[in-house]
Amino acid sequence: MKAIKIIFGLLAGLFAVAHCVYLPILLVRGRHMSSVMGSLAGLCIGAGLSVVLFKSAFKKQTADR
Repeated sequence: MKAIKIIFGLLAGLFAVAHCVYLPILLVRGRHMSSVMGSLAGLCIGAGLSVVLFKSAFKKQTADR
């Protein structure tokens, strides 16, 4: 399960990086605001998913007493 979380975390991170590249291109070209906001939403969703998946994959196991 840990490997699956890491793989999906990497994919979500790459998705966020792709939107980091695409967002400035949209801003420079002066695209419609809905395109810019859609790209920004994709960036936030990808980054959030990546953080959550990596945190859960590398969470320390607490010892049950």
